[in-house]
Amino acid sequence: MNQQSNYICKCNNLLYVDVTNKKEYCLNKDCEKYGNIKNIRKDYSQAEEQFKKLIGAIKIKSIKFGPSFRKFLFQKENEIVLNLFSKGKLKLSNFLYVPYLLYLIKNISFNGRDNRIDSFNKFIKENYQTFDTYLFFQNIKEENYVLTDTTNKENNPLILKYLESIREQQREYGIIGDNNPDNSFQYEKIGIEKIEEVPFKIGMDLEKYFRNFFRLMIQIDMITKTNYEFSKLFDREFNKYSIAGLLSLFYSAKTLDRLNIITKKELKRVLKEMDFSDEEINKFFIFLLGNENKIPFVLDDGDKIIYSKGMLFIIALKFLGALQEKPLVVELKRNIGFVFEEKIRELLDNKGYIIPFNKGFKLFKKSLEYDIVAISPTKKKIFIIEAKYHDLSSSAFSAKNLLNVKLHDKQFGEISICRRQEKRREELSKNLSRFEKKCKEVKIELYLKDFDIEALAIFKFTPILSNRGSVNLISFDRMTREL
Repeated sequence: MNQQSNYICKCNNLLYVDVTNKKEYCLNKDCEKYGNIKNIRKDYSQAEEQFKKLIGAIKIKSIKFGPSFRKFLFQKENEIVLNLFSKGKLKLSNFLYVPYLLYLIKNISFNGRDNRIDSFNKFIKENYQTFDTYLFFQNIKEENYVLTDTTNKENNPLILKYLESIREQQREYGIIGDNNPDNSFQYEKIGIEKIEEVPFKIGMDLEKYFRNFFRLMIQIDMITKTNYEFSKLFDREFNKYSIAGLLSLFYSAKTLDRLNIITKKELKRVLKEMDFSDEEINKFFIFLLGNENKIPFVLDDGDKIIYSKGMLFIIALKFLGALQEKPLVVELKRNIGFVFEEKIRELLDNKGYIIPFNKGFKLFKKSLEYDIVAISPTKKKIFIIEAKYHDLSSSAFSAKNLLNVKLHDKQFGEISICRRQEKRREELSKNLSRFEKKCKEVKIELYLKDFDIEALAIFKFTPILSNRGSVNLISFDRMTREL
């Protein structure tokens, strides 16, 4: 089966790009695009070195810094969350940095005398670059970046060519990996505005209320899973009690702009009133504090818990969106998928295409379903379109998993989508006269014998393949420009 892609080599491996001269490389030694690579560096110890450097700096400061350093970090985290609420965007490394420091200091005591905010801020600033470098080497472990020795240069960085399309999706959700935030958060243009906002009322079904935060649910999940190393630190076992406890803390908090305090005794009393068993209360405290391999969501301050109202809310949304009993994100994405199809129909209609049937059109009672069928009398073409309102899953943010998730997934992979479209095209070609008759039934008189049939798959974001067999794959943006 012939296929073309701007991101995959002819030998079916992912393409990488030299950051300086934009030359394309394939990491397959037997491929001509391997070019002048002499060696691919797969020594991942640099990430461990950056980790040791950061933990070493913390241990040195633990002698000087006082116990208020922990509370300072939670306050910094709260500032970052407030920025997310107010601006709807953030720089990814900024968000990950402070929670990672909270993870690193979990088992370190701070018994010094220096409790000055200026000292704490200076430490944060001085060690940020070390953390940013650590993130860079985590990307190398994920093979999004590759270090190579070429005939011209040692340690020459190559970047996964499809990484720009991954960054495109992240920017749409307000996740900024560079210093140019101006073009972020364009997500609304593909139909998110169609979600009806539901005002909060006492006694209402909270599921309807939390639909208001669909975008934030997806955003915080994507933020905490963009890097595989960090997804392990944020994630933990949870259930409906975990989310109920988080929301209880959120609604009992007095302020967003400062940290809130509740005694453990009071929190246990509140949870008891919510029908938490003793076992569920203990699980919830572990959920909040995290074990030694998890980022803490709250500060354990003896008989009290100190927490950020905003942070607990977005963490509640993160887990609420994935709750098995009521998978809100899955349901809402499915609903907006229908909006996406309608948006495509609307654009085609405005450009003069004839769209004779609604979603789910069938030639026969037991034949295949067609998302969209559009006819262009001027081009003498019938377009059969499958509309795919898909985000990349977080596991596809890694070159190690990208092809398995994006291409070879049996249901959502681009190859499977193309196979389904090939079957539809073949069916319609063999039954063109029946299709013509169906059009007449809805008062559309067309003689279709000389019309070509073109199969398309339109994606929310840039697909990896440009075409496979007789199926063309394009992004929504490209569709608006070219069809």
